[in-house]
Amino acid sequence: MKTNIIKVIIGLLLVSVVPVEGALGQTKKRVPVKSANTKKKSVSQKPKSLEQLLAELDQNMIYVEGGTFKMGADYDDSEVRTEETPSHPVALSSFSICKYEVTQELWVAVMGSNPSHFKGKNLPVESMKWEECQEFINRLNSISGQNYRLPTEAEWEYAARGGKMSKGYKYSGSNALNDVAWYDDNSGNKTHVVGSKRPNELGIYDMSGNVGEWCQDWYGSYDNSTATKRDPQGPSWGRIHVYRGGDYFFPSRFGRVSSRHCPEVTDSYGIGFRLAKNR
Repeated sequence: MKTNIIKVIIGLLLVSVVPVEGALGQTKKRVPVKSANTKKKSVSQKPKSLEQLLAELDQNMIYVEGGTFKMGADYDDSEVRTEETPSHPVALSSFSICKYEVTQELWVAVMGSNPSHFKGKNLPVESMKWEECQEFINRLNSISGQNYRLPTEAEWEYAARGGKMSKGYKYSGSNALNDVAWYDDNSGNKTHVVGSKRPNELGIYDMSGNVGEWCQDWYGSYDNSTATKRDPQGPSWGRIHVYRGGDYFFPSRFGRVSSRHCPEVTDSYGIGFRLAKNR
């Protein structure tokens, strides 16, 4: 009896010190666990070629079907300023306009330098004069064989309103500016990547904020004629060119689709542009 008890005790002691074995009689090994904080090696992206950028630009051109709309505003809103009045009928032919503001990446690829205050390849290029936009467009057309241009002021407003798909919003794409634009209340006093807010009815981004946008026209007051203007080009001459849209440091009233601006001759801070072309 004592012998059996001793055997049992010895057996229990052996079990307590023998390592757990696998099905094949091999001791199981602890598998090291990779740290959750292990950093992946960053892969640097190759810059896009000019050919790639031109192909993207072509794909990003939005067709805008022509139509008639009421341009400008009347004094039915306390935010309306004199230069927006009176409202008047305008008829436009079809055209195309880019869904994005021109980026610094495209500008640098064509011009070789960057005038922008805030730097970033996918940020809108800004702080260039109207004449510098024309130089960029001339070079772009020479390279691409296309006929890009600035939109006329009437084309810009028609596109901002949503063209034939317009829902009559106060801003371009919404009655809530925060949904569609970077402006003084939400921008952090800087520009943002193009297309990072909601688009308007036509799929066009940033027409009520981020940066102001040069138009082709000279700045001029609207006349009181009630006759429909067909594809208006603005005054034949002027002192300064007009730009449209809100920007990152303007308050909300400047993001309305009828709001228009005329900078001082030497001031182009915070102004960018988008491209258009005939169909």
